[in-house]
Amino acid sequence: MSHILIVDGNQAHCERLGTAMLGKGFRVSLAHTLQEGFAIGADEEIDVVLLADDLADGDGAEPLHRFRGGPGAPEVIVLAEKGDGGAAARAIKGGAWDYIPKNGAAATLIEALLCLADYRRRGKAAAGDDQGENPFVAIVGNSSRLRMCIDLLGRAATSDANVLLQGETGTGKEKFAVALHRASPRHGKNFVVVDCAALPETLVESTLFGHERGAFTGATRNAVGLIKQADGGTLFLDEVGELPLCLQKSFLRVLEERRFRPVGGEKEQSSDFRLVAATNQDLDALVAAGRFRSDLLFRLRTFAIELPSLRERKEDMEPLAGHFLEQYCDHHRIPAKAVSRGFFAALDQYDWPGNVRELFHALERALAAAGDEPVLLARHLPIHIRVENAHAGRAAAAAQGGDTMACPAAGGLRMTGKTLQQVRDEVLARVENRYLQQLLASTGGRIQPACQISGLSRSRLYQLLKDHNIRSAAAC
Repeated sequence: MSHILIVDGNQAHCERLGTAMLGKGFRVSLAHTLQEGFAIGADEEIDVVLLADDLADGDGAEPLHRFRGGPGAPEVIVLAEKGDGGAAARAIKGGAWDYIPKNGAAATLIEALLCLADYRRRGKAAAGDDQGENPFVAIVGNSSRLRMCIDLLGRAATSDANVLLQGETGTGKEKFAVALHRASPRHGKNFVVVDCAALPETLVESTLFGHERGAFTGATRNAVGLIKQADGGTLFLDEVGELPLCLQKSFLRVLEERRFRPVGGEKEQSSDFRLVAATNQDLDALVAAGRFRSDLLFRLRTFAIELPSLRERKEDMEPLAGHFLEQYCDHHRIPAKAVSRGFFAALDQYDWPGNVRELFHALERALAAAGDEPVLLARHLPIHIRVENAHAGRAAAAAQGGDTMACPAAGGLRMTGKTLQQVRDEVLARVENRYLQQLLASTGGRIQPACQISGLSRSRLYQLLKDHNIRSAAAC
């Protein structure tokens, strides 16, 4: 039986709605202020919050994340007093399940609740009742943004719809794709990864579709392509924005018909795969620039999930760090280390442009720097993180004090008349520029070792070099 929390300052409407929900078999709790609602949501496992947007103690569309962070990670349906289109858009983008007019037909709301209750039941079934069998247990964190994404994964797992995972480099898109595969009915079949950024230009069709013997020079035997290998399982297109334009039309046909012809082959083959794609790029911008097909994009994002950056879920920093440190020390059979508060404070201060991937590289570096020392300190972190934190801290102090002098730590940056964010952005740009130049100098301009040292993907490093107008001396 689903538990519904109704938060509405109009007591008569609230009680009337509660009576109607009880009549449909729901368990119901009532609150007439946000604070009352927060208290109930913190103490009890709620499945759905019906949240009025005209509450006296706050905008009903604003506390979505707080309710979503409750024990039951409930969905939120916003009850609209006036039906403002802009408010509806903000609520939906903020994670609301739906935005329904208060004066609308009760049947509409009941239908939405029944649909939502069914989705939650199926999502819980996909995740498994036993924590050891939960396919999402490898995704560490408990922030409302992360829990929202995991819930969306649970819903997506119950269907065969194409899924597009969007997020910055290092946010864990492949980890989410693997979890989605394990939660789906295809979990016993292959999970096949296609790195679109690394597809060899001369062999891209052969790699995806396979080839027959003699199809081209060097084709001494038949080869099964990645699409066929994913038959019955999941095909994961990583960095899908890098898929060559010349191949996008062919792949669109594969998506529509699940049929393809190997290179040099006469007969078509079929492959029943579930498609999951990921990107750190703005695909709409690529479409506008003529670098990505709009019809392919429509196919890819049947079900789109936006993964949050690490700076958007800083409350997950300590659980992530603790998980990595425990796993790393156990794997390498080294004594576990204590962690100072200053270490965590330094992690929290940094913006993590490389997200979780960069965090894990930094923690590995810190463990190496600490050696036999029993406690991790901020000074064990990589130099570029400590330098940026120091620059940002001094810039903030100067800005707060109204300092009109140049900040020595920021290399002559002027503070007067600027917001703190402007100062931080300028300092970050300078530090990034200096770091990138030293990084390339240390690798002789070679991109591959620069990626290994920095923890950045090749595409992200190239983008940063372009942003800072820095040219590498070599392309490999």
